Amino acid sequence: MRRTVVHTIAFLTFLPFTSSQQIASDPGHSGASLEVVHLYNDLYPIGIAVSSTGRKFSNYARSLDPNNTAYTVAELVSNTTERPYPSAEINSPPGGAINYTTTPPSGANYPNYFIGVQSVVIDPKDRLWILDTGRAATPEGVNVPSTPGGPKLIGINLTNNTVFQTILFPPTVAYSDSYLNDIRFDLRPSVTASGKGIAYITDSS
Repeated sequence: MRRTVVHTIAFLTFLPFTSSQQIASDPGHSGASLEVVHLYNDLYPIGIAVSSTGRKFSNYARSLDPNNTAYTVAELVSNTTERPYPSAEINSPPGGAINYTTTPPSGANYPNYFIGVQSVVIDPKDRLWILDTGRAATPEGVNVPSTPGGPKLIGINLTNNTVFQTILFPPTVAYSDSYLNDIRFDLRPSVTASGKGIAYITDSS
């Protein structure tokens, strides 16, 4: 639409204007009106996922905003409120997301806690998958390297809100400076010998 409007305006520029001509215009919108479904405050949202039943989830990457300390995944329960998902505990690694006992500081290596989630995606089976970079930013904005146990993919059963699978990425797959960015699924039984499908993950490091 925008490209068409630009071309139309350029074309009209070179034509003599008469009162019978109609100048093209763009109303600036198409389809239904926009609707606010959630207002974010204080936290820096990165992504949103919506289940088949309308449940909404967002993630807040600690690697991009060191102020995202309360939680890194939340369910949006109204247009102004959200809650840590699937629990506050899993969003709160003991001692924080950064291990300051190493030199330089590094991402905490907790396989059962979220460190720095970059992506949340609902798969065709209506399961929530959470992609954890294992990295977080210091108050100075330095993105620390990950350590084994931090980079992972976690599957959540939305029926009972529990973890049903955790896939840890070894350092030969997710390097300490890797940045696992996004994920998509192909769950056709024919694409793998196991019949469970494939997850495609991008690394934007």
